[in-house]
Amino acid sequence: MSGPGRFASGLAFDVPVGAAGAEALSRYDEEQLPTILDFLQTARQVQERQAARLGAGGG
Repeated sequence: MSGPGRFASGLAFDVPVGAAGAEALSRYDEEQLPTILDFLQTARQVQERQAARLGAGGG
């Protein structure tokens, strides 16, 4: 299956943000998605650490 629907896997993607996200990811194939997920998780960890540092006055 290709297109936004292939990401639904039982989740409700009838909300605009879910549909938009699924559509954005639809251009990637199943082999690319784990790399994208790893990048996003790593980027989030970096941002969370930096936010914590700044919140602790580590500016």
